[in-house]
Amino acid sequence: MKKIIVLLIGLIIWFLAGKPIVWHDPQIPPPIPAILAVGESFTTNTDWVIPAGVTSITVEAWGGGGGGAGGAEVNKECGGGGAGSQYAKKTMAVSVGTTYSVTIGIGGTSNGSGAGAAGHDTIFGSSDVVAKGGAGGQPPTTYTGGVGTTTAGVGDTIYAGGSGADGTAVTTGGGGGGGAGTTGAGGNASSTTAGTGTSLYGGDGGDGATLNNATGTDASTTNYGGGGGGGCKSGFGGSGRQGYLLITYNVPPVFSIGASDVPDPVTIGSTVTFTGTASDDDDNWYLAICKTNLINAGSPPTCDTSQTFCVSSSAVASSSQNSCDWGSDEVSVLDWYAFACDDAASNPACSDADTANSPLTVNAPAVFSISITTDGAIDFSYLDLGTSMVTGPSGIGDTQIVSVDTGPADLDIRSTNFVEGGNTWFLGTGIGSTQVQWEFSKDDSVWTTMAIANNLYTLDTNVSQGQTRPIYFRLTMPTASDSLNQYSSTVTVVASSP
Repeated sequence: MKKIIVLLIGLIIWFLAGKPIVWHDPQIPPPIPAILAVGESFTTNTDWVIPAGVTSITVEAWGGGGGGAGGAEVNKECGGGGAGSQYAKKTMAVSVGTTYSVTIGIGGTSNGSGAGAAGHDTIFGSSDVVAKGGAGGQPPTTYTGGVGTTTAGVGDTIYAGGSGADGTAVTTGGGGGGGAGTTGAGGNASSTTAGTGTSLYGGDGGDGATLNNATGTDASTTNYGGGGGGGCKSGFGGSGRQGYLLITYNVPPVFSIGASDVPDPVTIGSTVTFTGTASDDDDNWYLAICKTNLINAGSPPTCDTSQTFCVSSSAVASSSQNSCDWGSDEVSVLDWYAFACDDAASNPACSDADTANSPLTVNAPAVFSISITTDGAIDFSYLDLGTSMVTGPSGIGDTQIVSVDTGPADLDIRSTNFVEGGNTWFLGTGIGSTQVQWEFSKDDSVWTTMAIANNLYTLDTNVSQGQTRPIYFRLTMPTASDSLNQYSSTVTVVASSP
């Protein structure tokens, strides 16, 4: 005969309800057409509107080349060559829908025996970017060529056009200076030889006249901003080449699979994962989730101060899914704005906000509490090996009652093995040497076997607040034992979200 004591412990369980995070693996749609960085060029005056999604642009401008001076009838005198134009470059923040004027500088011309006219300036906006036109060459008896300079240009980078060469009192007009380009200043003219334009887009100047009554050569029409060559005696000077303007900007990524939040709704303190898939054939892309419809492009992008839910830890390839996590920290219905932002080194750009699955609902924690309204202990006293005993009306009594104090709640039960000092009776689906069958029931008719120690088994589901449930236990003894002393087990009742 063995004396068996079972301790039944009722626990108050605080449980944060929340659906599990589910990762979706949607089929990626066919690739959209390539989205490339855009360059728009201008050779005539116009107005230009900032496109959707563009927050930064780079403007590059080339002014008009200076005109060569004409010659003089007296003593075969020759005029100086015109200077090449400036190159100016500036990267600037812009707002979608803003209109900027584009003014293209025309090349300077000559009027016979007079000085060559200066090239006109190429201007973006209200002098946001200015590439000055080249100076005109001077006529006899001054003879001097126009001088290239960076003076009065507006931009982050400014290169001077090449200087025109001086004319002479004999039959050599000064060559025109070369136009500046993206890589440096234009080349200076030497004697009648024109200066060379500098890549990119700087045009060559025109050669000076080498004969009596000869006209100076116009600047090259290949590329922009070259100065005209000086003419001799009755010859006119050559015309400078017109200017040019180039605007480059980065087209933002496009969500090909819109952003979503999982789980939603969520219980405060739980993690929400935002996901989305975007296409950008130029660059990798970040996912940014903001509390307002404001995003600062960059690598990585940033929301306004204190307005960030989360930003992905890295940029991923075009048409790949990206994600970021937010730990819910306030109970509310929260609007969120998802942006796909590229990691471009210059002119980074972000998409318009995706709000299709906004807002996110964050709930207060669900609270459940239970208690044992009886004594919480069962004494089976002495039982023979291989025999069974139940609690309740058909057995030894001592029915245990669990009460749902705050609910509703699901009720589960788990049990330890039976132990005595260093000896153990193990739970199982049947009895054996040192193995018991340990069961419970809520109605004294349908029994559930606790076959695995500390595993949860269902007692009842969705039990309303204020309701109680009886718990009956049945123990079938092992066929053998390694000790004649008292064995005991601990049973725990657990409440959770329905």
